[in-house]
Amino acid sequence: MLGSAVYMKHWQRPARQFLHRLERDLGDRPLWIFSSGPVGETEVDPNWCEPAKTLRRAQGLSLRDHVIFGGRVPQDPGNFVERAMLRDTPPEVQDRRDFDAIRAWARQIAAASAPAAVA
Repeated sequence: MLGSAVYMKHWQRPARQFLHRLERDLGDRPLWIFSSGPVGETEVDPNWCEPAKTLRRAQGLSLRDHVIFGGRVPQDPGNFVERAMLRDTPPEVQDRRDFDAIRAWARQIAAASAPAAVA
């Protein structure tokens, strides 16, 4: 399982670099990836947050699933974009993380990864 925050349809550089290294080592082992980032009042728009290049790279591996989870506006903005996000996003929608959905997805992966029961 691998994931990253998404900014303007791109995963963060360290996650992209790690995925690139996995291409050599992963072989045909299953891979699940997630993206995190959408905040605000609207529902998730995949056209805005789908990291297309990363998805193409992952599909060349044994990608089982890609999900998008809501994100959180940085509360300690480090640059002008983050400051604008914090200023322009209403406080009640600055954190769209759904930990129940995240746990449910992780349980699905665990169930799919568990060895088959021996009869």
